[in-house]
Amino acid sequence: MTGGYGKSGVPDIIGCHEGKFVGIECKAGKNKPTPLQEKNLSDIKISGGISLVINEDNIDDVLIYVGGQNRDPRQLEFDFEGSPV
Repeated sequence: MTGGYGKSGVPDIIGCHEGKFVGIECKAGKNKPTPLQEKNLSDIKISGGISLVINEDNIDDVLIYVGGQNRDPRQLEFDFEGSPV
């Protein structure tokens, strides 16, 4: 939710990982992205970035695309800035 400070449709989490733009839309339960969110996620993917929609059931998918396929989220170590090491 932008709360008046962001642009509507932009994914909840954005960043860059190993030279790729990453956009992650976070949803609770069965909630789905809005059409504007879907368009932005599609644009990210078309541009060569990584776009994901995650919820409680698939949050570990972030590790497949960003953290490495063989990493257990309970074993991740983070540096002082919150980045995986």
